[in-house]
Amino acid sequence: MRRLPQRDTWILILNVAELLALALLIGGLIVIVYSVIPAVFNVGLQAETGGRLLTRAFGGYNELTAGAIGTLIAATLCRFWMQEPSPGQVPAIGTVEPVLLTVLACSFGVIVLWLRPEAMALQEQAFAAKEAQEKTEAYEAFFRIHNVTRALYMVNFGLGIALLAVKVKRLCSANSLSRQGRGRKSV
Repeated sequence: MRRLPQRDTWILILNVAELLALALLIGGLIVIVYSVIPAVFNVGLQAETGGRLLTRAFGGYNELTAGAIGTLIAATLCRFWMQEPSPGQVPAIGTVEPVLLTVLACSFGVIVLWLRPEAMALQEQAFAAKEAQEKTEAYEAFFRIHNVTRALYMVNFGLGIALLAVKVKRLCSANSLSRQGRGRKSV
């Protein structure tokens, strides 16, 4: 078995960390949307109890996503710092990758720093309302913010998939070039 140079070993570790972070970001949202949310509302929980449960579930998802985005940023910066461009080599960082990652991080920041706290406050206001009119108005305000938040989660889901596709394409291109450099046919 051929021993990898130290730089190549670190690049491999960084690539694996990025792929795992993207799997967590994408897979976590899939689990919540297609398993947790239907389970919460199909077991007959009251709206308040279900709402609180989902608020906690998304809080945990947001913490994992923050870690995943932090990992993606750190690994991307490390790969940029470690790259040694040479003729015929696929660059460690393309132009699309940092743009997708920046938009992903910014939209996630909007969710966590602005929309989520606002939605939680409106949700609590709706749960605490005593009169029907007051409860209706609070829920309407909550769902306006909630719909924007939900849309941004879906945008982030799409950005995560796009980022995964870019990374896989880059890795496959790099693998193809390394095979050609060793005299093998590329697959």
